[in-house]
Parts: sequence; structure tokens; C-alpha cells
Amino acid sequence: MGIVKEKFGTTKTGEDVYAYTLSNASGMKAKIINYGANIVSLFVPDKDGNLTDVVLGYDTLEGYYRNGSFFGATIGPSANRIAGACFEIDGRTYHIDVNDGENNLHSHMEEGYHKRLWEAQEGEDALTLTLEGKDGELGFPGNKKAAMTFTLSDDNALKLSYHVTSDADTIVNLTNHTYFNLDGHDSGRIEEHEHGANHGDGHGGRHGGGTEPEKEDEAGDGAESSAESPALQPTEQDTEQPAGQDTDRHREEGHGHRSGHGR
Repeated sequence: MGIVKEKFGTTKTGEDVYAYTLSNASGMKAKIINYGANIVSLFVPDKDGNLTDVVLGYDTLEGYYRNGSFFGATIGPSANRIAGACFEIDGRTYHIDVNDGENNLHSHMEEGYHKRLWEAQEGEDALTLTLEGKDGELGFPGNKKAAMTFTLSDDNALKLSYHVTSDADTIVNLTNHTYFNLDGHDSGRIEEHEHGANHGDGHGGRHGGGTEPEKEDEAGDGAESSAESPALQPTEQDTEQPAGQDTDRHREEGHGHRSGHGR
């Protein structure tokens, strides 16, 4: 059904931010902004065809300036924690931001990929956002080019694909940090939800809550890290059945915040 582009806001430095809404024949709609490659909303039809927004997010750009819970955000260059906020490659130690006790969480709270403005390229049924990172940026080696592709199919599958190249050995571990409430973002708690996850080998699984990668991927000299690279799998997330994540961990106030009930 194509992509609709609309202005979402203006950054503090005067750059325009756009929202791109992908839709399919069933009426499913995914809205992504090029600030932080954030998933803002995901309207999914139920068995009766009624559309419900099943992800948590903000209605305005200002909410994503803070976004301490990383709602909808694309995290990079390295998601999750790195112990001691340092790592070693080829005998050299690299120090990165200390922002989670003595550790590093999600690369950098204010300068990570979730707070960057991405370039957008529209396709017929897919949106590709790209970003470049310089050697030494945030403490990570290598000049990097990252591409994030969102594809919405007619069988109600929203697929997220990641592709990164680097001209030096480095750590790459991108992810998307969307929180789901399958009853609707404003419907309350999710303790009774179940979801299935399709893994790279095609085998599904049953889980009671969301998962977050516990690994760091090293992209070698001139190497490419992508969804098609078996050595770095899985780097593609297939949300044909949107995965429920624990919305009870965080709660934020104001700026059009849409969420379930938290503490």
C-alpha cells in the first residue's frame, strides 16, 4: 500500500524529523521516525479487523529527547551492557562511556544511535534508514555504515533487518527496543500475555516476556554484519507475532507518553 511521509517535528538544532507510515492491504500500519529509527506506533488488526496500537511510545518528538526507557528505539552501535565499560580487540583496550554503575549500557545515553538523525530511503513496501559512525566515535573503532530496513508484508509481518559494515575490527550489536502490549498500549498490564518467537533456524518458542541480546558481535576488518551473515546471527527480528515485553520495568510521565500501567 506504500509509505506516507509527514513531518514529525524539528530537532533542537533545526533539522526536520519525518514520520514514515507503512501500511498493507489488511490495514496494519507501522509508523517509524528517522530520529533514532524509532517505532512510534504499530496498529495491528485483531480477528475482527479492529486496529489497535500495540507498542509504547510518544506522540511528539520531545518525548524521544528523553526516552529513558528507550521506547521504540534502535540501539547502537552496541546494545545491552559491556562490563567495566571497556573491551579489548587485538591487544588494544577501548574505553567507552560509564553510564550504568561501572558498566556501559546501550553505547551512550545521549549520543547513541537512538538519538541520531538517520537518512531515509523509501521503497514500495519497505523503509531503509542509514547512519554513518566515525572511527573512535563513542569510543568504538572503525568507520561504520549502518542500515536499518523496516518491511511490512501483506500477511501482517513487520520485519526489521540490520546491516553494518566497518573498515576495522569493532563491536557491533544493534537491536530495536520496542515495548509491546498486545491488548493495546493503553490497556494495562501484560502478565498474562504469551508470545512466540521465530528464530533464525525456523523453530519457534514460547516465552513469558521480551528478550534482549546478551552478546556483542565483532565485525572484522572490512567485514559486514548483516541478517544474512550466519556468523553473526541472529541479527534479523521477525515480528509476525509481536513479542510482548515487560512494560512494568519502567514508567515515564508527560510528553504524550503512551504506555501500559507501571509502578
